[in-house]
Amino acid sequence: MDLNEAMIGDLIRDYGPLTEHVAAAVRAIPRELFVPDGYFMTVAGSMPTAFRPVMPEDDDWREQCYARVPLVTQIAGTINPRDVHGEIVREPTSSMSDPSLVTLTLEEADLRPGLRVLELGAGTGWQAALLSRIVGEDNVVTVETDPTIARRAQIHLYGAGHHPEIIEGDGRAGYPAGGPYDRILATFGVARIYPAWLEQVKPGGIIMANLRGRLEPSGLVRLVRQDDGTAVGGFISESSYMQARQEAPSAHLMLPDPSTGRTRPTSLDPKTLHDNAARLVTESVAGGLQWLAGLDVGDGPADWFVDTDTGAYAVVRETVHGFSVTEDPAHPVWGAIETALAAWRDAGEPETTRLFVTASVDGHTIHFP
Repeated sequence: MDLNEAMIGDLIRDYGPLTEHVAAAVRAIPRELFVPDGYFMTVAGSMPTAFRPVMPEDDDWREQCYARVPLVTQIAGTINPRDVHGEIVREPTSSMSDPSLVTLTLEEADLRPGLRVLELGAGTGWQAALLSRIVGEDNVVTVETDPTIARRAQIHLYGAGHHPEIIEGDGRAGYPAGGPYDRILATFGVARIYPAWLEQVKPGGIIMANLRGRLEPSGLVRLVRQDDGTAVGGFISESSYMQARQEAPSAHLMLPDPSTGRTRPTSLDPKTLHDNAARLVTESVAGGLQWLAGLDVGDGPADWFVDTDTGAYAVVRETVHGFSVTEDPAHPVWGAIETALAAWRDAGEPETTRLFVTASVDGHTIHFP
């Protein structure tokens, strides 16, 4: 059995049968065609995480192309595998996604020939090729924010015999000129469902997206567009795409001055946010927060929550009586989090895949069973 067939067999064994359209597409389009310039693999046991390049001339290159892991193809926005000799410790910025995540997305999108599909985040082009095979290349538009990645995706796609429309731009704005669409598939993590997506998908159409803000929860959500302009659905997995680079946590965070805030007791332990579902609920009411756990700036450790976009912040400390929180009275973000998580606890702390979502142009709301 060849490597592609073995990968398909593993997917079917672990996740159940693939639909005919998806199985045929994966079988017909080898992943190796989309990483001809190599990729990065994590270095086992490295801390912080280090990456090493794997090139086509390396013995394990082809085998790893079909492993059920994402293949990082760009690091720090500009660094490609051929640029590195040895190891590198920087943040990945583009990849070919894990095949199990890609096939899950395609299956849940309920694809069939003739549907109009907008893909957001072209990456290497492999998913765009699968989409072209399933719905027809004339029905596929893929948007990529990085011009270099967009050009490489086009080369890979053309080399594999597929010619969808490739647009350079910010996928969060969609691509209205090619719409309306039956399906919108976002292959990067975002803090919200963007109004442009709701406007560009047809009523009854499906949006697949990864809700993943700066608290770094992860939830793959499937939403169906309603006649009133909203979209409703729920989380189907805690699987994760790479975060949209425009929304990545800041590496140069300026801390606010908590002496300007108001301090009060709180019963909410920040450790509650170690739960993925709790972070998703939190981001539905306080998107944009970054969490610096146990940070000590000279007056003892505290958990800092900072939103660089709005200026909101909350500094939570453990006290002899429980916890205290200091927050900006103009942006009482911790109060909104307390209310949302109290409702989540009252509902029995449902896990991610039991959460429901309603998205509108004003943001998204999470509901409990």
